[in-house]
Amino acid sequence: MNNNNQNPNSERKVKKTYVPPNNPPSEQGTKKQTQNNQNYQPPMSNNGWKPGESKIDLLKKEYLIEKELGRGGFGITYLATEMASQKEVVIKTIKEELRQRPDFSLIKNSFINEAIKLRACQSPFIVSVDQVTEFDNKEAIIMEYIEGENLQSIIENGGQLSIKEALKYIRQIGEALKTVHGQNLLHRDIKPDNIIIRKQTNEAVLIDFGLALQFNPDTIESNRLWLTPGYSPP
Repeated sequence: MNNNNQNPNSERKVKKTYVPPNNPPSEQGTKKQTQNNQNYQPPMSNNGWKPGESKIDLLKKEYLIEKELGRGGFGITYLATEMASQKEVVIKTIKEELRQRPDFSLIKNSFINEAIKLRACQSPFIVSVDQVTEFDNKEAIIMEYIEGENLQSIIENGGQLSIKEALKYIRQIGEALKTVHGQNLLHRDIKPDNIIIRKQTNEAVLIDFGLALQFNPDTIESNRLWLTPGYSPP
């Protein structure tokens, strides 16, 4: 990627936005996904934003890309700071490799449309989506940053949960899924790695909706490539 965005005098602009007009901003707060591994070292990317240097303008707000939190089969997730408010957010974009696929236009449209629909999933147990936009031909989802630890890491470091804790988190994720299903969406990758325990409230929050899709039996098979063995639906 050309890093002209580092130059404060360079021209920056939003190429297009997919946020519906008059759609009120999210009310969920200001925190989102944490990295699954504190020692995670992101790979070098020829086309990604450069942590600590890249500044991007999204919807007339300037963000500094702080670091890469992780990447999976579908997307890359960055921690960023909104410069004016110094609010931390998470920005997710589609992996560059997927742009080479012949069906990328379908992947892109699905990514955008489902992210917009996820904005309507208002629940304390679901990561909130603030905006959906595009910059430098990269589709971007701006989400809250959640300070906390994922459930997989908690179990690996501290052992099994108590029955009381387990039932509490099961109920909370169940409430999250009721909201998701109410929007005619499926998450399809519910696993401990995708559940963050919010530090402030000790509540379970469902994250990583990169595999979410509208419930349509004719399209479900096409997305099996990114499912997690042992956790994905049959």
